[in-house]
Amino acid sequence: MYRRTAGAILFALYATHAGALHAELDPGKADDIKTLLRLMRSTDVGLQFAETKVDYVLVYARKAKPQLPVTAFNQIKQEVIGEVEQKLWVPGGLAERLVAIWDKEFTHTEIKQLLEFYESPLGRKLVAATPLLTREARAVGKRWGKEMEPLIADRVRAKLALLE
Repeated sequence: MYRRTAGAILFALYATHAGALHAELDPGKADDIKTLLRLMRSTDVGLQFAETKVDYVLVYARKAKPQLPVTAFNQIKQEVIGEVEQKLWVPGGLAERLVAIWDKEFTHTEIKQLLEFYESPLGRKLVAATPLLTREARAVGKRWGKEMEPLIADRVRAKLALLE
């Protein structure tokens, strides 16, 4: 009983403290983080996720309504993606949630230093190259993972055989 009570008190203190820290977010720092997120195109991941979800739903919609033209589904996709895009930057949207994360991890000075980098030619080049780098790294990682499958399977089988 004592442990539960102590745990509840500690949780309440932590939650109150964490809430107070978030409530004290400097508006200037929040604005700088939002600028950084825009420069880094951080919300693109949210759009990519939404696009994947819409495509998934539309596969079933096409099966349910095969009489509709492809253009209708394309229009639906564009409208839904547009709606999601608008919600990225509204209060409670993805960007605001990302601001809270960045606020915890970086000081305002560090955010300003990151802004300097991402506003530089090298920073802009990194942002432009990131989607390609990510795609290529994912493909390389997938191939490497396939190459490792036999090794992993052999090692697991060998270790399990020792336990028998």
